[in-house]
Amino acid sequence: MVNLFRSGSLAGHLVLFHLVFAGSCSGDLLGQELKLHKIGLNTAIVSGGRQNVNITAFRTSQGIVVIDTGESEDEGRAARELIESNFPEKEFIYIINTHSHWDHISGNTAFPEAKIIGHQKCRELIEKRGEENLYGPENAGNMGISVEGYVTDGKGDLSPPPPAGAILVKEEDFATTAPSITFTDSMSLFCGDTTFRLYYFGETHTASDIIIQIPEAQLLVVGDLFFSNWLPVFSEWTNPDINRWSVINEILTDSKTEYETIVPGHGQLMSRNELEKQFYYRLRLWNSAQQVFSEGKDLEAAVLELSIEKMFPDLASWNIKDSRGQTVHDGNLRAIFRILGKKK
Repeated sequence: MVNLFRSGSLAGHLVLFHLVFAGSCSGDLLGQELKLHKIGLNTAIVSGGRQNVNITAFRTSQGIVVIDTGESEDEGRAARELIESNFPEKEFIYIINTHSHWDHISGNTAFPEAKIIGHQKCRELIEKRGEENLYGPENAGNMGISVEGYVTDGKGDLSPPPPAGAILVKEEDFATTAPSITFTDSMSLFCGDTTFRLYYFGETHTASDIIIQIPEAQLLVVGDLFFSNWLPVFSEWTNPDINRWSVINEILTDSKTEYETIVPGHGQLMSRNELEKQFYYRLRLWNSAQQVFSEGKDLEAAVLELSIEKMFPDLASWNIKDSRGQTVHDGNLRAIFRILGKKK
């Protein structure tokens, strides 16, 4: 029998390396190819589709646990078929949602027999169908976001998008089931031979972000909090808990469990070095911007004083230089100043 144990304590660690996918099978979804990548005897990742969401599946002695389910019920079903082809002898027992964004939860309905787990705020946001539509097409111009090519029927994403771009979703594409099992701080899920340690990251990308450690698989799932070769993004519509970020950083740094793989919500897998740099970026940028703000300087002065080249020269060659991500760093400073301004 699967055992659930909730705990307010925090423990864990990681040592991370790049992973090369070995072995895959694929399926088509709306012209986009989904592929299943086997990354161990009992672990596989389905990736692809329109948003290239990473859907991670684990075969445990009690059944299959899936983290995130894709952007639609169709994508969830296609991912399910691929996972079933890899683990045909097991049933789906749990779905874990890393956060409340539609492209990670809309496939929940493809796994009706599984219990869904997420942060309490994830459930709340899904049940009220997202946060306020603060960045619909009528507001996008004020945020410096182009809506050309996006679906703009007045229905927004479940939280504000990063400064570099936005995705708006149609009502008929939003099909999901909210978590029935929730937690507020941390939670451990024991599935026979496999343990899942869930930690709330605090408001960051959304109000509901969590990370998941799977010690037996030497794997860490970070949702949309971090991406390979991409600067962390600050959202002005969240109320970030910097102390919480520091606590999570200590968990990942001080624990004795080694990790070989970090799975982000989209794109290629990450190394430990990348994650450490991104944590450093997130914490140092916030603290530095807060200091400049407290000195009474304006955003223009902060952009000059805290430029990416001055503060993080080793990150200047990341996405900050490409056509889509060139404004991410300055956008982060703008978001921090707006957050601090609201608090003041």
